[in-house]
Amino acid sequence: MKKLLFLLMTVLPSFVFAQKSIDAQEIITKINEGKAVSYENVTITGKLDLTRLKNMELQTKGMQKFVPGDNKHYISTVEVPVTFRNCTFTGDVIGYYSNNEDHELYQADFTENVAFENCTFEDASAFKYSHFEKGLSFAGSTFKQLALFKYTKFGQFANFSRAQFKNGSDFKYVKFSEGVSFENAVFERDADFKYASFSEKSSFRNAQFKGFANMKYTKFDKDTELSGIVFNGGDDFKYAKIGGDSFQKTMHYDKKD
Repeated sequence: MKKLLFLLMTVLPSFVFAQKSIDAQEIITKINEGKAVSYENVTITGKLDLTRLKNMELQTKGMQKFVPGDNKHYISTVEVPVTFRNCTFTGDVIGYYSNNEDHELYQADFTENVAFENCTFEDASAFKYSHFEKGLSFAGSTFKQLALFKYTKFGQFANFSRAQFKNGSDFKYVKFSEGVSFENAVFERDADFKYASFSEKSSFRNAQFKGFANMKYTKFDKDTELSGIVFNGGDDFKYAKIGGDSFQKTMHYDKKD
């Protein structure tokens, strides 16, 4: 009995430790098999490329205004719920890829709930053009490289509360029709929200912009929560509107050195 206990004490810790790190391909395999993805307190190694799934299809129209000329546009669809909590991604997390030499564009769409909560993205994270049909949460997550969400479509409420954007963020042309939360988010570098649109359920309460905030042409609903927002690194609100009126004329916000 003592020998068995000793064996369990020596083998189990190493087994548990091994489970704390997984290869990104394991996640792709689950998605391709139609299995829900759920991980907590693990490190994901390798590139998590969601643009080359088994169900990838060539699109014949719909991207011409963004990608003119003789281009091929492929869409992969994540059809299962995806949940990551307290996870670290050491490689790229890709929902968008463009091959300019071969005139090809690859994109990932999501039909079920997606959550990356309290996660750390060590490398690139790109979801340009992606469509999230249901709920999306990046609450409490840290993006160490550029967070690319340009042209992304959010079908329901998106949660970026307490997110840390260490090296820039791009939300240009995004329409948050069902609302978004950037409450207590911190933008360390440039944040681009040019031409973005926010509904009444949106909030920037206590958000900090330490780099340049590009809000040119941005549209805020009159009920968008902006209390406590701070701009430290310069900003551009030219042509920005809140409830149809000029943002700069109607809002008083903190701007500190």
